[in-house]
Amino acid sequence: MNLSEFVLEVRQRVRAVADDPRFEPDQQRLLKATIRGFERHAEPSEFAQPLGLLYLVMRAWGRSPDETAVRIGAFCMLYLCAGDLIDDVQDDDLYGKPHELAGPAIAINSALALMFAGLEVLREAMQSEPDPAKRVAFLAALNRVSLLGVGRQHVDLLSTTSSLSPDEVLHRDKGKSSSVSLFMECGALLADLDPHLVQTYREVGERLAGMVQIVDDLRDIYGKDVSPDLRGTKATYPSACFEQLADPELKSRYEALRQSLPHSIGEIRDLFHNAGVVDACACTIDELRLEMHHAIAATRNCSSAHRLLLEVIDAVAQSVYSVEPSPQTSSLDFFATGFDDAVREEVRVFYERTGVETPPPQLRAWHHPHFLYVPSRQTLFYPDVDGLPEEVLPFHQALFGLDQRQCSEFLRMQLPLCIAHELAHHLRCAAGVLGDHVWREELIADRLAVAYGQKFAANASRQLLRALERPLNAMTPEQGRRVDRLINSVDSDDERDAGADMTVAALAHLELHRRFAQRQLDLLTEVTRLTLPDAHLDDSAASGAGRLVA
Repeated sequence: MNLSEFVLEVRQRVRAVADDPRFEPDQQRLLKATIRGFERHAEPSEFAQPLGLLYLVMRAWGRSPDETAVRIGAFCMLYLCAGDLIDDVQDDDLYGKPHELAGPAIAINSALALMFAGLEVLREAMQSEPDPAKRVAFLAALNRVSLLGVGRQHVDLLSTTSSLSPDEVLHRDKGKSSSVSLFMECGALLADLDPHLVQTYREVGERLAGMVQIVDDLRDIYGKDVSPDLRGTKATYPSACFEQLADPELKSRYEALRQSLPHSIGEIRDLFHNAGVVDACACTIDELRLEMHHAIAATRNCSSAHRLLLEVIDAVAQSVYSVEPSPQTSSLDFFATGFDDAVREEVRVFYERTGVETPPPQLRAWHHPHFLYVPSRQTLFYPDVDGLPEEVLPFHQALFGLDQRQCSEFLRMQLPLCIAHELAHHLRCAAGVLGDHVWREELIADRLAVAYGQKFAANASRQLLRALERPLNAMTPEQGRRVDRLINSVDSDDERDAGADMTVAALAHLELHRRFAQRQLDLLTEVTRLTLPDAHLDDSAASGAGRLVA
């Protein structure tokens, strides 16, 4: 079960709660609407969501999701939904949400319904857990997080901008957002970890909660036309930093500007920035980030799931400032699998065979099924076939009709062609001629991959030509039309299909490969093309376009 499958199973379990006949029809409607609101926060495949954290902790230690994990995930989500709804009532923030017309009294009752339903799901999960100590541990985690959360929420409800220091605000926020740590702690318990490691993940979750809250506070100021935080009087981390950094004159200026909101939002942003608020927030975020890296490094577990967890953490920080590699984890060998070694070897061999002198790109394994070169980072991302097979292989399995073992072997065989394709993008980027027309660039890269395969990887080329017949012949008429439009777009400035879904994009690449493979391409000529602007290309694969349309 991969992340998407796990999240969808959990969501199905959570939705079923709202159909409980003990709830009145109108109550069921409100509960379902509240649950749907949470589901819209993240796609099932996104790791940067609470269920993604639980999943990654389990996966890091070899635990695959099962029925118990689904129930624990559903309990955590119901707990989160209940707490968030209570928070909306306390913050007078029901506007535009399912309970806006129902009012705070009904909203509180709905929150209690979600909480009690979550406890029922937890009871079911504990019944399937044979270890009495672990059953107690799940209850202990719930009690700790709940008591911590309501205690820190009390501070939040009483605090004003000038009443708390930045450290006190951070301490408060770690607690009142402690549901994040609940997800990670439950993941550790599901993975049967010892109490010391369970505490490690609990503390990582608390730090992540504090980091996310600082980012949300900054987004409220710098990402919204109307800032609810600035209109209110409760202390946020940025406002507490301003109180600490600003002199009386600046504070007076700020209070005057607050009275003129929302028109003064731009001036307040400048005021905070010039006072050093954003820098102070970034420093704290980075301290938390490095502490989390240190904690994960201390486990000495170099699984791909841990690497992905650290990337989620870094991505939160990256939304505020440019993140540097962490010394605590940069030395950990997250890329020690056979597929990683094969990728690096194919890059080395490509440079040796072609004689190009441009420095190679950075290489990064990731959780997506496709290879991708990112020019702004000069990084080639490739699927983590050995570390995260359940995430990266299902797409290829469905496309080519292979089982997991066959799919892994197929991708290894195709590495020369995939690497040549992505390095074409890198070499054009280095030469300063990489164009902004997506499919013209794909055509150039596909031509190079075919020419490289014909000269140096004939077996891989033959294997791909056999394999691509299945998906191309199984295309629907609509898919055929969309593939033709993509390929034809190389001869125009129309890029409306540049954002085609992954299946159509893959089919277009396979069709390009099939068309180019019917010719004998000269590798030296194709390497030379890499230094030419796309406007100088005098050949395309558009010939024959239209024959895919039924």
